[in-house]
Amino acid sequence: MKKLFLLIIIGLGFALSLKKAKAAPAGYEIRFEADSCEVPIGGNVKSYLPHAYVYDTNTDTIVTTNMVYHYDNQGMKIENIDVYAVGRNIAYVSATTNYYPDLILLQRIYVYVVDDEAPTVSISNNINISYEDEFDLDNYLNYHDNAIHDLCNVELIGEYETKKVGSYDLSVVVTDASNNATQKDFSLNIVDEKKPVIKCKDIIDVNIGVDIDINDYISAYDEYDGDIDFTITDYDLTKIGKNNVKITAVDSSNNEVTKNVCINVVDTISPTINLFSDTLNVKEGYDLRSNIKSVSDNYDSLNVEDITINEQRIGTQEFLVTYFINDISGNKTYKECIINYTYENKPVIEAKNLDNLLDLFDPFDYVYAYDEEDGDITNKIVLVELNYEEKYGIYEVYDSDNNLTRTKIQYVSDEDLDKYETNNTLSFPKDDIDNQSPISNDENVKSLSNLEKKNYNFLYYIILGVIALGVLIYILIKHFRKKMV
Repeated sequence: MKKLFLLIIIGLGFALSLKKAKAAPAGYEIRFEADSCEVPIGGNVKSYLPHAYVYDTNTDTIVTTNMVYHYDNQGMKIENIDVYAVGRNIAYVSATTNYYPDLILLQRIYVYVVDDEAPTVSISNNINISYEDEFDLDNYLNYHDNAIHDLCNVELIGEYETKKVGSYDLSVVVTDASNNATQKDFSLNIVDEKKPVIKCKDIIDVNIGVDIDINDYISAYDEYDGDIDFTITDYDLTKIGKNNVKITAVDSSNNEVTKNVCINVVDTISPTINLFSDTLNVKEGYDLRSNIKSVSDNYDSLNVEDITINEQRIGTQEFLVTYFINDISGNKTYKECIINYTYENKPVIEAKNLDNLLDLFDPFDYVYAYDEEDGDITNKIVLVELNYEEKYGIYEVYDSDNNLTRTKIQYVSDEDLDKYETNNTLSFPKDDIDNQSPISNDENVKSLSNLEKKNYNFLYYIILGVIALGVLIYILIKHFRKKMV
């Protein structure tokens, strides 16, 4: 029933309007208020189109503005105009009136979509980034413009250093295509939130009694500040034992780090033995301890008397002497030196084999020499006198320590002396004893021909002359025998 009633009312209204319609008087025409309009972003184009009216050219007056509009008769349809894109659009609008159906006007209207609204900008008042990171504004900025199809220009105003900790006052300006701009101020805070690092061992061993610089064992480093200072709780380096300490380091950004460390005071340094000399030439019986100049230790009080001495023969007269000591912590020290002894023990010359005394003999065959340090030194014996009358020889020998022994060797005993004097078969040289020179003993030749010029009675020269004469006579005899043959 309601729908039927509404249709009847609409039909009566249309009929009444047709009844009132009539032809327009002469001079009447339809005009538009303007040939263009401005539509704000997102606006309804029809609401902003210019109005049309009936104009009486005779009286130059507006007769009525009760107009009927028809859109999109040709050209761009109004519904196709993008009201979010700034710019000019063309629309065709026809206008008529129910009073004068014969009047009609088709007009081209320029529709300008305009933007007078600045973008909406959102950004935090305080932005914190690490000095290690690069600042990217897009990660912190949000903006919106009513002209959603237009690109906005974003400008950052102000200066900052990304690698330098600090607070920087900056501004961002967002401008749309219609030069509407919005500015926002904010603070960029470049921060260092990394804690420094303390570099050291968990247990630090230091020797007692030694001046140390704790910076040689502990250091603190920050990635932003580099090397930084640190503090350490009290410790005592004058006593052996453990010191549990706490190390603290704070960087320029007040990032703090702590570390618990044990400083262990120990004694690992060996004592020091100082000698007057590393090589000594001394006489037998030398006090080896008198060569010690001093002994010291970084912690213990040591005395020279605490040193142990070991002596080892490494040659005839050469000894390796080792000085040894250890401190209370068990640290050992060895110090060596070479000592060459000069002994005062004299060598011994003795007779041998006198029971086998031959008529012709080498006086060195019947003696030998011995030294306590050098051993057998028979080859060093020198014959300084050979007495024919009394049947004896006097011998000398020096050992390596230059100790001298002189000994008289009697070849014939007193009991047999008369027998040898009446029947002398011993071939002693008969030269004047006062003119004799000493004769040395060569270990390789044990004959009278090896006696040197030290023989006082020139026995050596006489024997050589006799031998030479015999050889000459022998040669001459052979020669004359051949001639005779």
